[in-house]
Amino acid sequence: MAYKRLVESYRSLSEQMMKGQVGSISNSSMPLMKHESDVANDKEEETNDKDAESSNQLINRIQSYVTTTQCFLKNDITINSIAHELGVNRTALSNAINSTGSNFRTYLNQYRVSFAIKKLSSGEAKTIEDVAIDSGFNNDRTMKNAFKAITGLSPSYFFKSN
Repeated sequence: MAYKRLVESYRSLSEQMMKGQVGSISNSSMPLMKHESDVANDKEEETNDKDAESSNQLINRIQSYVTTTQCFLKNDITINSIAHELGVNRTALSNAINSTGSNFRTYLNQYRVSFAIKKLSSGEAKTIEDVAIDSGFNNDRTMKNAFKAITGLSPSYFFKSN
């Protein structure tokens, strides 16, 4: 019963993430940005606020780009290609993603897992292997590992619960 509630929660979060309403399915209740709470003086505070604001704007642009283009479905997508498309340098993009408490690969895998949950829950999936490839993973083992790391559940729970 608890697994069913957990599956339903992740289905709902996945839908929200695919619509760009949630930045992360593993930490959806957490804010996208981590702000420093102690700043030495007003000048540093102003600089940090500007950096956080621009980083937050970049995170919003990244999230919008990833959800709109669904570039995460390409298993060969790179941080450089996304940075190029957004017109920012790789380091700025990486720092913005890292500020969410994630890294580039995990960030993309959250979208991939959300997409996989949607496919597994829709009834259109024939096999977990097909869903893995359709979701941008190189193989089903990679998807299973990412799935377990992000949701704490295996893809088979979503597949069987349909």
